[in-house]
Parts: sequence; C-alpha cells; structure tokens
Amino acid sequence: MTVPGVRPVMVGVDGSAANRAAVVWAFAEADRRGAPLTAMMVIPSFPVPAGSDDGGRGAVVTAECEAQLRRAVQQAGASAVPTTLVVSIGSPVRRLRTEAERRGAAVLVVGRRGYGRLARLLVGSVSAALAQDPVQPLVVVPDGFAADQVERRFVVGVDGSDAARAALRWAVSEAARHDASVDVVQTWDERSVASVPFSRRARQRHAEAVLDEQVAEVAVPGPVKVRGHTIEGHAAEVLLHEAADAALLVIGSRGAGVIGPRMLGSTGHALLLHAATPLAIVGRRAGERSG
Repeated sequence: MTVPGVRPVMVGVDGSAANRAAVVWAFAEADRRGAPLTAMMVIPSFPVPAGSDDGGRGAVVTAECEAQLRRAVQQAGASAVPTTLVVSIGSPVRRLRTEAERRGAAVLVVGRRGYGRLARLLVGSVSAALAQDPVQPLVVVPDGFAADQVERRFVVGVDGSDAARAALRWAVSEAARHDASVDVVQTWDERSVASVPFSRRARQRHAEAVLDEQVAEVAVPGPVKVRGHTIEGHAAEVLLHEAADAALLVIGSRGAGVIGPRMLGSTGHALLLHAATPLAIVGRRAGERSG
C-alpha cells in the first residue's frame, strides 16, 4: 500500500537479463517505503536525415520497447506496487536524470552495466555517468544480486569529506527503514595520512579521531546500531571485503579519491566494477534529501 506524499522510487530498465536484479531491488524498495515505482526505458536516439521520415521505424522501436518494459515489470512479480511505465527517446543518462529530478524520486536505481553489453572493464556507461554528483541517491545493482542471501547491514565508506558526511547521514536514515545496522569504515594507509607525523600508531589514532567526529555528527534513530571501524589498507579493497555480505555499500560521490567531479576515481571505479552488493552513491545534494 502506498503512503500519500511519499516520493517515488525510479528504476532504469533496459530489458536485459542482467538488468533484472535492479528491477527486483527497486520494486522491493518501493514496497518497503510505501512508494510508487516509475520504471523507465530510454531508447538511444537514432539519426534521421533532415526532411525525411524514418519509415515508421521509430514507432516500431517504441512499441517493442514498451513491450519489453512491460515484460520486465511483470517478471519482477511485485504487482502490489503501483507502477508507472515510461518510454523515452534520447540520451539514457540525460533522460533518466531529468525524469528522476522532475518526479522528485527518492532514489534512482540502475543495473551495473546500463544500456549496453559492454565489457566489464568499461562498467556501464550509464551507471558511471549517473554517478557524478547525483541529485537523487543512485543505487547500482550488480547482476544476479539476491537480497535474501545477505545480512541486514549497511557499510559506509567515509573519509572526512562533506560528501562522505552526506552519505553517512543518508545511510543511517535509510537503515531504520531496512531494519539494518550500519558499519562506518574509515580506511587509512601511509599515503592517506602522510601529513600526520610520527608512528604508525599515531596515524591510526588520527584516523580514529576523524571517524569519531563524523559519527558524532549524525543523529542516529533509536533502533539503528552504528559501529565505527578504522582499517588499514587500500580503500577499495577494504570496502569490497567489508561489504561482501552486506545489504548495501554506501559512498559519497565526491569524497577524497572516491568519485571526482568529472571522472570516476580509482576507488569509485573499483567499487562500481566489483561490488557484490548494491552500491549507493550519494551526492552532496542527495544527502540532504530522504523519504
């Protein structure tokens, strides 16, 4: 049953088998929120010479996509969630982002590979592009993810940045809805704390102080358990290990070395490529919105 005034969940659908896990995750999230779902398929525009028609090709392609979208939604098996189907023509990234903003979506969900059968090393061009400082939290769901095989636990990667703080606030607020605990992970190594002199232990204590400060800033709902961890090692490797059996991995979109304003950083790219669990990317604007 939907709750009046609750913002919709939106999912990008491309009709592929790999995308099915994203559709199933989005339906479950909408049901959990008491929210409607918007399922959107975007047809990449194809050139038509000026002054000519496409011989009906556009109408045929649109009809095929509408049928694919309807099948994908039916296969997700969540008929109790009110669902709006949208087929659009244009840039998948631009259209998904614009529609999500227009509808005030609480979260935008996509599959890891996006609109294409791309090699794994390229990730999905759509998911990677949408990850740049999203207005709505973006959740990228890996192929074949099954929610019933993971713990009710969120892992949040933090680094002291404003984006990481926004990601932590969002994760804690969402954890109450998911009946999940939150593990906050601050990684460190000699490079990340090179400005801190003295011993390895002194550097670890510095990381612990930064972690404690970030956790202390967050208002934690009563039922949610929040645990802080400082772990030595490369950020991507540590977060992938810690989140291997978690329900959600959460990062900020412009943290120190996570995702930069114009391109994916090495950590964000590695997480998009290898995370076994859904990856939520929270922009600074997105972190201020929930519900």
